[in-house]
Amino acid sequence: MGHTFLLMPELPEVETVRRSLARHVEGRTVTEVEVGDPYVLRGQAVEVFREGLTGQTLRSTCRHGKLLFFPLEDKTLIVHLGMTGQLTIRLPHRHDTPFAVHKKTGLQRTLQHAPDKHTHISLYLDNGAALHYRDIRKFGRFFHLPIVTEDKVISHFNLGVDPLTEAFTTDYLKRGLAHRKVALKAALLDQKFIAGLGNIYVDEALFQAGLRPGRGAYRLTLPKCELLREAIVQVLEKGIEAGGTTLRDFVSGEGQAGYNQEGLLVYGRYGKPCPRCGSVLKRGVYGGRTTSWCSRCQQ
Repeated sequence: MGHTFLLMPELPEVETVRRSLARHVEGRTVTEVEVGDPYVLRGQAVEVFREGLTGQTLRSTCRHGKLLFFPLEDKTLIVHLGMTGQLTIRLPHRHDTPFAVHKKTGLQRTLQHAPDKHTHISLYLDNGAALHYRDIRKFGRFFHLPIVTEDKVISHFNLGVDPLTEAFTTDYLKRGLAHRKVALKAALLDQKFIAGLGNIYVDEALFQAGLRPGRGAYRLTLPKCELLREAIVQVLEKGIEAGGTTLRDFVSGEGQAGYNQEGLLVYGRYGKPCPRCGSVLKRGVYGGRTTSWCSRCQQ
């Protein structure tokens, strides 16, 4: 496959983590906090981080785009998985399992694990479970903010519309693309415009909608925008249903790998036959990302 060396979890992967953690952590109180490496706190002092979480109740699990967050009593816990971040639950009644190591990258995943050298944050809960944040490359972020509403979290990070909300309409898409004189794929990767899309799902959505990734974003007609909106929602929902895309180390909050990669139509398949017409899939770079598409099926 021609996919890139490291991949950031996209909306379906983060939503998979959120859903899988919700029943284990919602309503639970943090009894103890351990910090293995303060680097992932991104400047928040260790003691401030610990004191701010100890005794707090995880009221709910939320997501907007690729951002995962947990509203607490007087603040919000923010988690951005970065490239290799894994947020998993360790349950007292379940046995730990060995790490499976990717033969090319050395990245690792497992169903459940005790803290190791790559476990940078551990939150111990009042039901005996532990929430572990593990991140080999340490590109992720894990900290809390003194804000308590979802709208303020979204505004703080200047995130665009989440494509699985009612706000993601054809009109919103059309208006947002109308002034963007860049390649369509580059426009769709802008998190300030649409939060949650990344390389995998943009390639898949553009193929499903029959749109060339390099065409000018501003040139999309209203009917084409409707096709694209529907395709984006469909590929995201398909990815969630499959538990996300696991090409290297992604796992759900319960340590399960996804299987959406088994049904990808074009992503990473450049040089191979198009699943629709059989012509060779093309390769290009748009928005700084390697892209696969069919020059016959996508116009």
